[in-house]
Amino acid sequence: MGEIADDHIDYILSQGMYPFARARATRRVTCDRCGARGLRWRETDAGWRLHSRDGLRHDCNPPSEDDFDVIEPE
Repeated sequence: MGEIADDHIDYILSQGMYPFARARATRRVTCDRCGARGLRWRETDAGWRLHSRDGLRHDCNPPSEDDFDVIEPE
């Protein structure tokens, strides 16, 4: 590695933190099932789940079988 990388690694090992890293911007996403916008991914005990801006877990109602027309076979 280069000298700068070595300096960063030495700093991490001596200080236990890495102040040079930039904070990542959280990107808002849209739910594929219901189309709700402005959600973000968060890791929970059950895995990654969508959450609203308020921090509440997004729980959409996907379409049920009642939302579709019945097509009779010919």
